[in-house]
Amino acid sequence: MLMEAVADSEDSERAATFSLLCRFLAAHEAAEEECIHSTVAHDRPEDASIVEERVNEEDETGKMIANLERLGTDATDFLTVFDQLRAAVVAHAEAEEHQELPKLEGAVDETQLARMQHALSRVQGLAVRDARPGETFSERLQADRVEFKLSS
Repeated sequence: MLMEAVADSEDSERAATFSLLCRFLAAHEAAEEECIHSTVAHDRPEDASIVEERVNEEDETGKMIANLERLGTDATDFLTVFDQLRAAVVAHAEAEEHQELPKLEGAVDETQLARMQHALSRVQGLAVRDARPGETFSERLQADRVEFKLSS
């Protein structure tokens, strides 16, 4: 929904909507790293390559976001480049859903599942907290990683 909101927003709203999307993606990525990627990699080492592929996709997404941040939401080609980001995020989510998450079925206990649910439930709250002026996606991702490490 946030991606659609960025694409559909007027120039005056696009910067704020894009910032919120970036904060959401940073919090979501940090939560996944802390509780999903780490669990698959640790509990199912035979599936480590699947995690590595997802992390590589996330790294590429981060580069795409950094490029969009440099361009600025008022750039004439922002929406064209943004559509590439949207396609990459959708493909990544589908790969997680069909390749990584099924590896957790039967491989996690109730405590691990509760930890995952708790981490993912915090994403929205982290995304809507105020951003520091000029804060980049990369800076927000690092802050969210620290937040999840401290709370685990």
